[in-house]
Amino acid sequence: MFAIASQKGGVGKTTTAVNLAACFTFAGKRTLLVDLDPQGNATSGVGISRSERSFLNACLIENLAIATQVREASFSGLAIIPASQELSDLNLHNEIKPRRMKAFQRLFLRLCDDFEYVVIDCPPSTGLLPELAFSVAQSVIVPVQCEYYAMEGLSQILPQVEKVQRELNERLAVGGLLLTMFDYELELSHEVADEVRSHFPKLVYRATIPRDVALAEASSHGQPIVSYDITSRGAWSYICLSKEVLGNDNS
Repeated sequence: MFAIASQKGGVGKTTTAVNLAACFTFAGKRTLLVDLDPQGNATSGVGISRSERSFLNACLIENLAIATQVREASFSGLAIIPASQELSDLNLHNEIKPRRMKAFQRLFLRLCDDFEYVVIDCPPSTGLLPELAFSVAQSVIVPVQCEYYAMEGLSQILPQVEKVQRELNERLAVGGLLLTMFDYELELSHEVADEVRSHFPKLVYRATIPRDVALAEASSHGQPIVSYDITSRGAWSYICLSKEVLGNDNS
């Protein structure tokens, strides 16, 4: 189970969640995509409308089974728990934390027995929703944009991962840092990539996600890139990433 997380917005987090989940499905793995971002971009990115109510509310407050919130995405074989505007409700957050955190872990992990892989898209924050994702995930993938202040994006998310690991989920680990929006013709991209690799030599994925207009186009059409344009650089990059992640998982 993977949480895709960064407290910075615009780094390719949702793009990675959608396309990594689709690539797992493309490889024949029964996969669940969970949209924990109230903006719902991962939900619309696989052709599904945002839910009227939060599955957290339905499951933890109304005592409904999480399985009732699962939908089939437009991409064949991919299941999704859609986002809802209710996910941003602070009253809901106060109701869940900390009293219901263990209940969420128990219910969610039971649901995930039906899937080989689960990918959770987190909102760009360090609040309750990423913490919920970290409480059930085994691995956190952190997208790192190849632009100025890339290292700052790691200064808050990595300590939060360590905190949840100590307090809630000892299985949790940083699966890897994913370089995104890489421009081969821009010297800055190479400089940032070199800096991240020098600081975290064992954590950076070999696969690098390039700037590719096809990725944005696919999202606007409610499709993963392997469905929209499998010949694009973006599609190939995410296929390579999925192979790397699956290879690491099987090692």
